[in-house]
Amino acid sequence: MNPYKMVITVANQKGGCSKTTTAVNIATALAKGDPKNGWPAAKVLLVDMDPQGNVSTSFGISKNNLGRTVYDLLMNDLGEELPIIEDYLIGPDIIADSMWDAWNGNYPDKNPPKTMVEVKKIDGKKAIVSSGVENLWILPSNVQLAAAEIELATRIGRETRLKEGLASAIDEFDYIIIDTSPSLGLLTINAMAASNWVLIPVQTEYYALEGMSQLMNSIKLVQRRINPNLKLFGIAMTMYQKTTLCDTVVTEVRRHLREQVFSTVIPRDISVAAAPADGGPVAIIKKPNRNNKGSQQYWALAKEVHRRALRIRKKYGINAPNRLQQYKIRTGECAHNSTECSKCGLSASALVENMGSPNMTSVSVSFDVRRQLNSMRAMGNHKSVDHLLAQVLQEYRMAQLRAEADKLRSRLRDIGQTDVEALVERLGQSPYGG
Repeated sequence: MNPYKMVITVANQKGGCSKTTTAVNIATALAKGDPKNGWPAAKVLLVDMDPQGNVSTSFGISKNNLGRTVYDLLMNDLGEELPIIEDYLIGPDIIADSMWDAWNGNYPDKNPPKTMVEVKKIDGKKAIVSSGVENLWILPSNVQLAAAEIELATRIGRETRLKEGLASAIDEFDYIIIDTSPSLGLLTINAMAASNWVLIPVQTEYYALEGMSQLMNSIKLVQRRINPNLKLFGIAMTMYQKTTLCDTVVTEVRRHLREQVFSTVIPRDISVAAAPADGGPVAIIKKPNRNNKGSQQYWALAKEVHRRALRIRKKYGINAPNRLQQYKIRTGECAHNSTECSKCGLSASALVENMGSPNMTSVSVSFDVRRQLNSMRAMGNHKSVDHLLAQVLQEYRMAQLRAEADKLRSRLRDIGQTDVEALVERLGQSPYGG
């Protein structure tokens, strides 16, 4: 796994420090983004590693009606990558329906906020036309997960079960946010083993300081023995009030951890606590303004997370494509009308990168490309699509040539030959050579 992928565990062994609230609101805000102000929407997966299952209830999803959960993922003993996206995740449509149902249960005669769920009458019936979670997926949990720590105790690879289960989804999302239980047990260790980063919410109270050293030691232990790629992403101060105690805690944490502490401080706000009862996170139920401090500050924190992710990628030379844009291309939600789409900004090169290995044959390449662009034809831009398809196939063939050349060079080095003519002759026999 790329050590700089944005797989972020939200962890703190202390309960009541807004772990789930922080994970849910950050994930929701990152998924929605603010494109008008240069903050693009992202494709986000929110993983619930807490047996309480509060991630689901934060979106009005009943924990009693879940299908497969993260428990089933952890109990896989086949040693194979699982089809997690198809079989385990709750998609945006189901999340939006659940939020609407939860809202209707409380306010049957009142439409929900458009930032949460936009509802219009179509053929005389109300229907959802858009929602604030269109780019968010959830891997849920319920109380069954509580048994996992006991059941995994004697299983091989018990600390890396979540990492193995998420392997097929790592490159499908811009961010994977993992909510954890208030403990440092096997479930939290699994979350850290599957992550590259840890985000720590710290309640601005005295007892929170006592648990910090224990948590940092646990992170170092996981780094040493299980996941050397694990790093501290940042510390978010939560449940802040204008008191001397809260100010002292914030000052002490900033003094010791400096730039690791986010500038945004999350206030203690009744609207944040009440939002799940209305069927969604406060970030999409309340407008982020001075009258809604909780929503405003969570949006500010999510923006800091986004900017920090950009800085990290720039620092280490990581040029990660936007997975949401690529997903919309595949599903036909983004209709290209040129070799570089004005809507998503992706060129044929980005399509090539998204479509897999350059070792595919010309037949499978053509089939794969045509399958992914087929929905684009329905938009009526047949000539432009054909032009884009031809460019993509040409780039694939060039990639295949490069891969074949590298393979032959390696083979020639292994047997001690330096005859370039042999390489040229071999390339000339390639179906893409000449």
